Amino acid sequence: MYRCAVSGGLSAARTVQGAGFYGAEECAEGGGGCGARLDCLVDTAELLVSELTTNALRNTTTDSYVSMDWQPKPPDFRVTVWDSAAALPQPVRAEADDEGGRGLALVESCSDDWGVVDYTDKDAGVTGKAVWFALAPPKPAE
Repeated sequence: MYRCAVSGGLSAARTVQGAGFYGAEECAEGGGGCGARLDCLVDTAELLVSELTTNALRNTTTDSYVSMDWQPKPPDFRVTVWDSAAALPQPVRAEADDEGGRGLALVESCSDDWGVVDYTDKDAGVTGKAVWFALAPPKPAE
């Protein structure tokens, strides 16, 4: 597995504007000889990271963190956005005139898989979650 950490208390601007592109580019370059196959995921990864980090920044007062992992066999490019908010994301149905409410629908439709891991432990006073998505690169040309 290759880990590309784009984490550690990213500023809101860098997270939303650059984390997806930077992280996916880094994984494409260091992805175990699969760079060309990962290049096609950059735009989708950037869009989905932007959606998830925007959600995290809107719903918590602490930093959000992004990790990107590439596992060559079976091919799996996984991005996780961590935050300390207690509320779990819920997909909503946005009306045509709504300015928001489409982020999780985009994640669901553009990713191969996605989910949420709840790290809340009320007894310990800990809140947080990780929202992740996976993108599978196209199969290599034969």
